[in-house]
Amino acid sequence: MVLFIPGNPGIPHYYLPLMREIVRRHGAHHEVRAMSHSGHYMPWKNNYRVFDLEHQVEHKLEYLRQRINENPDLKFVLISHSIGSYLALQIVEAFPTHVVKIVLMQPTIHHIGRSQKGQQLSPLFAHRNRAIHLVKLVEYLLPMTLRRWVVGRAIGDDVARAEPVFHDASVGLVNHRVMMNVLHMAHQEMREVGDMNESVLRAHEHKTLFVYSPVDGWVPNEFAQLFQLKFARAGHRMVPQSHAFMMDKDGTKDMADHISQWIEDALNEPKLEELTIRFFLVAAMNIFKSIWKFLKHIGKWFKKLGHKLKKIVD
Repeated sequence: MVLFIPGNPGIPHYYLPLMREIVRRHGAHHEVRAMSHSGHYMPWKNNYRVFDLEHQVEHKLEYLRQRINENPDLKFVLISHSIGSYLALQIVEAFPTHVVKIVLMQPTIHHIGRSQKGQQLSPLFAHRNRAIHLVKLVEYLLPMTLRRWVVGRAIGDDVARAEPVFHDASVGLVNHRVMMNVLHMAHQEMREVGDMNESVLRAHEHKTLFVYSPVDGWVPNEFAQLFQLKFARAGHRMVPQSHAFMMDKDGTKDMADHISQWIEDALNEPKLEELTIRFFLVAAMNIFKSIWKFLKHIGKWFKKLGHKLKKIVD
């Protein structure tokens, strides 16, 4: 299974084009899924509760426990973005033998509060009630048609037309219940994401791909350089897009190229049926070769016998 863990906002729709590309390249024999963060999408399903960062981790772990109970041999590839990479490493720690590949896209796994964006936005996250009241006011004043128009202008008309799913996902953020969860989770990220989980990364270094952006307000270059120095056996790639790569031109394609190259050996491993067929084909070829050698040997023996009989007759 290929499992996507989103950033914040944790709405899988932002990753659907990338998921489609992975399905196109590798999905013929593999399940591809994404998990939203609790309360970030269709908040009414959770009775409009506000969830903390710890719950978001447990939400993913519980799902995977159920899947592993159903299929103890289940293996998965984790593809994560931003704070999703922090969650992904906790999944790896919980299920180390089930993870075959890890992709950390612009990973905010190390002192996110010290990043440029973290320092700029921490006051907003700490005093989030003002932003939530503003969203609530927009909900009250703007009908859905006008709301969709405003959001379309905000994300860019080209983006909205090229990927309507981005437009729909962004409209979903104009919901004060969703915004409460988004900003509450962000506030906890600033406080709780400290030193990287170096022991987990070290143990799974050879399976891990880091993907960076040249200018990233959430993952500064000094962090990227630190990851490269500490985890030299991991893969390290650079894409020429921003932190929100999916909104940029060719962002999905560039990211998919790097991811596909990294995970293809895990996903293209032959299945049991293919291995069985290969075994019988190899066995059949070996039997055929043995029979052919035997027949050649018999042929030589008859040829020698013919020569001897000819000499006797002569």
